[in-house]
Amino acid sequence: MNKDWITTGSQDPEDDREIGVIVAPDKPKLAKPPLWKVTLLNDD
Repeated sequence: MNKDWITTGSQDPEDDREIGVIVAPDKPKLAKPPLWKVTLLNDD
C-alpha cells in the first residue's frame, strides 16, 4: 500500500510540532468483465 505523507507547519527546526495528513492514491476504476461465454454444441 503506497501512501504519501504531507506535512505542514513551522519551518523552525527547533519546533517539534507538525500537522500531517496521510493521503492514499485513488484506485483505478476498471470495467467489469463479462461473466460467461457460452458455446452450444449440438451433436445430433
